[in-house]
Amino acid sequence: MKSLVSIIVPVYNKEKYVGKCLKSILNQKYKNIEILAIDDGSEDSSQKIIERFAEKDNRIKLFLQPNAGVGQARNRGIQNAKGKYILFVDADDEISEDYVTNLMKYHNYDLVVSGIKLISINDGKKKQSIVLQEATQYLPKDLEVILNHDEYPIFAIVCTKLFNLSIIRKYDLNFLPLQYGEDSIFMLEYLSKINSIKIIPYVGYLNNIIPGTLSHGRKNNIWQQTKLIPQKAKEYFNLEVNSKIYQFLILRSVKLSFMNSTNNYLIFKNIFKLMEKENVPQLLDYSGFDRQIDKVLVMLIKYHLVFLIYILVKTKN
Repeated sequence: MKSLVSIIVPVYNKEKYVGKCLKSILNQKYKNIEILAIDDGSEDSSQKIIERFAEKDNRIKLFLQPNAGVGQARNRGIQNAKGKYILFVDADDEISEDYVTNLMKYHNYDLVVSGIKLISINDGKKKQSIVLQEATQYLPKDLEVILNHDEYPIFAIVCTKLFNLSIIRKYDLNFLPLQYGEDSIFMLEYLSKINSIKIIPYVGYLNNIIPGTLSHGRKNNIWQQTKLIPQKAKEYFNLEVNSKIYQFLILRSVKLSFMNSTNNYLIFKNIFKLMEKENVPQLLDYSGFDRQIDKVLVMLIKYHLVFLIYILVKTKN
């Protein structure tokens, strides 16, 4: 018999979308699945919608909890999963009917990574597809190959991937209670515990872009959260500060914080002051970057030219 796959779906006020999400999962050609829907204190009719689906298909298991965030909802799913493998699907997204089948073809690898299609929920038009080149990577020797500007965006999210639950449980991996970056930190820790990755040129995960949702909205304490990503990577992989990976991750966290603050120059300046207090200008090494735009940004940061940084980021954002 085929191995059981646990699909974890965190849900918070997704009454408009959770039905389509669950339908796409139930329509999988790979039938030996369980769906763990974690209602994270929804205040709309999400719970009732899930209950209606669960009445018709006993593969759906509903768990209720007070609102604690997407990370804690995923943790609840991990705790209750009975499958050998785990997939994460957000409640406002969908998966193609051959999604589980295609990822499970490579279940002998510690991590299977596929592509993603981004669709605007407003007009239903495709905004972007990330299609990956087929490759097999082995860690830690191939770490720089995946933690760089071109490859890292897909490795910063837990969706589009097949995880081995025994590895997650062996090392007691879980999501931190953050509003931003919990995916990236979980992925980095998982990567630090595994040996093999299979990257496949398949796109079966449909990410619906919804303006105003947590992943696409503004955060007030963005730097306090994004700075944890390079800090945790340094810890997990024993990185040197001047290593290419650490330099890439810290500049990426800086960029994310800046991009979150371009609507208000005063907030932008305050973010930069927080970075100065933590010696970010001194930590960044101009020679550690290949892209010209990154070299320019690092130079501006090292010379504390805040207004020019603001203009540059606002132009590129």
